[in-house]
Amino acid sequence: MIQKIISSGGPGAGRGAIDAAVALDIPFGGKMSDGFSVEDFHPDDAPGLAEIMIDQKGDYIKENIMASDGTLVIINGVLSGESDVARRETLKRQKSCLLVDLGSTGSFQASQLVHEWLETQDINILYVVGASASESRKIQKTVQHMIEATYYLCLIESNMISPSQWQYPYENIDTTSTVEEAIGDIVAAMPLKDRVTVANYSEPELEKLWPSLGTYIQRKLSERLHPMLTHDSVPNSETTPDAETSKNEQELIMLMIRKIWKTLQKTHKLRLVK
Repeated sequence: MIQKIISSGGPGAGRGAIDAAVALDIPFGGKMSDGFSVEDFHPDDAPGLAEIMIDQKGDYIKENIMASDGTLVIINGVLSGESDVARRETLKRQKSCLLVDLGSTGSFQASQLVHEWLETQDINILYVVGASASESRKIQKTVQHMIEATYYLCLIESNMISPSQWQYPYENIDTTSTVEEAIGDIVAAMPLKDRVTVANYSEPELEKLWPSLGTYIQRKLSERLHPMLTHDSVPNSETTPDAETSKNEQELIMLMIRKIWKTLQKTHKLRLVK
């Protein structure tokens, strides 16, 4: 799981890694060549780049390698310059290194490769180095999206292990009078990692959510479910709420889970970045 990103911050892959860290709100740092300075970055980002220090000795690559658990080298067809040095120096120090060529690998496939590498090598502090902006105009944004997708894949796997253990300790859900309002309140209260996980489930997998999310809905909203148990709110209901309240309540809860899933798929489903 990525806990910190190390980068020289140079235009291209290095800057894309920093952009991902900022977007994901995770720590970052590292050292840069004395050929760059924080003034080379956008003014809005400069205060946040204080940890990227200028290395006057020219050993910034070695310093970044030693500060990390492993090195991710991202190229676009050609391995040269800083990327090649970082790969060789990482292997020389017997640290794990992964080379990803975006010239022959799709960005989402690359995210899956990086995710598997992070998990198998137990890498938490990641040094990212690679192609410059001069080599590929899209490399910065592509690397940012790739790392973000990798981070979300790690979150999904950590929650897919045992979804029955999820907990929803939200005590401030407002009183609701409709299913749609209840869904809006629940989605707003869910942590980001749970939103991403649910969004990337397949529909058959939604049954897994009953022990956690379903129980939470039942417990927190039970006092307000009965007024909503009508022929309009529960599709294909052939009985009155009074006759089969338990059955209808279960149907409504599963309906809400599906609606939550569909809502999150629009905003939190991982997609291929071209």
